[in-house]
Amino acid sequence: MIQTAGRDRRGLPKLDVNDHNDMDHTDFRKILIVDDNPDIHRDFAKILESSDAVDVLDQLEEEIFGSSDADPSYPRYQYRLGYATQGKQALEMVTAATDCDDPFLLAFVDMRMPPGWNGLETIQRLWQADPRLQIVLCSAYSDHSWDEIQQRLGPTSNLLILKKPFDVTEVSQMAAALTEKWRLSKQAATKEETLTYMVERRTADLQEANRLLKEEAQAREQLEKQLLRAQKMEAIGSLAAGVAHDLNNVLSGIVSYPDLLLMDVDEHSPMHRKLKLIQQSGQKAAAIVQDMLTLGRRGVFNHAPFSLKSMIETYLESPEFETLCRQFANVRIDARLLKEPGRVQGAESQVEKCIMNLVSNSAEALTATGGTVTIELYRRDLDLPLDAYVPIPAGSYIVMSVADDGPGIAENDVDHIFEPFYTRKEMGRSGTGLGLAVVWGVVNDHRGFIDVTTRESAGTRIDLYFPAFDTSAAEQAPEGDGNPQEEKKALILVVDDIAEQREVGVALLEALGYEARAVASGEAALQVLAEQPVDLLLLDMIMDPGIDGLDTFKRARALHPGQRAVIASGYSKSSRVEKAMTMGASGFLRKPYRLQDLANVVADALKN
Repeated sequence: MIQTAGRDRRGLPKLDVNDHNDMDHTDFRKILIVDDNPDIHRDFAKILESSDAVDVLDQLEEEIFGSSDADPSYPRYQYRLGYATQGKQALEMVTAATDCDDPFLLAFVDMRMPPGWNGLETIQRLWQADPRLQIVLCSAYSDHSWDEIQQRLGPTSNLLILKKPFDVTEVSQMAAALTEKWRLSKQAATKEETLTYMVERRTADLQEANRLLKEEAQAREQLEKQLLRAQKMEAIGSLAAGVAHDLNNVLSGIVSYPDLLLMDVDEHSPMHRKLKLIQQSGQKAAAIVQDMLTLGRRGVFNHAPFSLKSMIETYLESPEFETLCRQFANVRIDARLLKEPGRVQGAESQVEKCIMNLVSNSAEALTATGGTVTIELYRRDLDLPLDAYVPIPAGSYIVMSVADDGPGIAENDVDHIFEPFYTRKEMGRSGTGLGLAVVWGVVNDHRGFIDVTTRESAGTRIDLYFPAFDTSAAEQAPEGDGNPQEEKKALILVVDDIAEQREVGVALLEALGYEARAVASGEAALQVLAEQPVDLLLLDMIMDPGIDGLDTFKRARALHPGQRAVIASGYSKSSRVEKAMTMGASGFLRKPYRLQDLANVVADALKN
């Protein structure tokens, strides 16, 4: 119970807040009395601060009925009273209590408090400081009607009117009810705030989860598109490569035999020119077939370090580039190349096709309007993966870029531009429809990546990312002089399952002055090697139905550890060729081959 600690100068009881005895089940509620009459203050103190009356009633109940229904565990309302004689003083007390988070729950406010604010103005000011404060307006006069009070204060549920002189019970009931109302309102507001926070937190969690799901769905959709694109390219490439392999075998006679015939025909003979035309047509067909092999990633090339900068400079001085400039006279071509060589590992001839195809495409896009094609070469170090046309992992790259300020590519076409034969140009009027598909195949063969930036009416930019070559790891491969006059008495065994290939190979080797024999399978070659050694094997990589070139070379090395060999093929899976080269094969010869190509490779193999 709160004990009194004497009285103040007005005769009002003082509260001793240091006495905490019996406070466990007591609910203390803070009430402000605002009246200019100190006697009214003492009346409220007698009513609200006295606990003696409650104790006397409990004692009488026990004497009359033999027991008391008072539950000692039930919380008793006890009040802490504050007093103000003017409205301004009351405002200061309410403001201070609110600021220190110990607010008044209820205020009994007198209507007339001269010379300061009256009750209505005081209430207005108090609610500005604490809108949740419950107020009882006390008055002995009918100064204002209820309608006038509402008009002045506005509609509110926090206001009651108490007429003077007031009844003790009425005051007690009002104090208990209004302070309980404040407490329940506070409790409800707290729960509402908690619920609002929980809802906001849950909403934020759901929004975050939804965002992550959307990102995951978008990433999955992107991966599915990339997978579908890769599968489509693989399927088309496999079909093209299968056809290309057979075509290369057919083209061998058209490309290779004219070299033999031209040796016997006078340079000024009409037949000489016709044979050259046949050979040139065969070479053009072979170049298209090579593009088809590139699509299927079946082409095998000797990868060596080379400078992209030098390659681009060579292309800009080539007859092909001069022809392109004459054909597209209204197109300007600029080059912005880094100062360093920009070295990468790969097949220079294949990467050169990329720059030729990209520049040609950009120039064609500007045919009607004219414009500028820009070739750029720069180094880019990625610390983090790059979200591009295809995802690009972190690493160091030499980037070769071709950009134009032409009409751009339609959004619906961007995902298809690297597909073979997919074009918006008129078929037959501009290439084979394999240009960008070849770029895709070459870049993938070099473990590179592609990014495309385009917008309709704003031009197109294609960036090819090639892994930068570590110059400290460079190894210079020995180069042959291609002189067919050396090792002319060497015996060379041609191993090929195609009869025309065997005939062409033997004829060309004999024309070069070598002794040549031919067999139709790897098994037959091993039988020859078991009987006599040969200086060099010219091995086809794929031979059905027997063992292939790699297995033949392995077994030949078992018979003769120093056996030399050159791999020849219309195409071959790169892993098989690379394994043969790792074992010691001296070189690779791509079909269809010409006399000089054969001479260079054989001379190098026999010298080393």
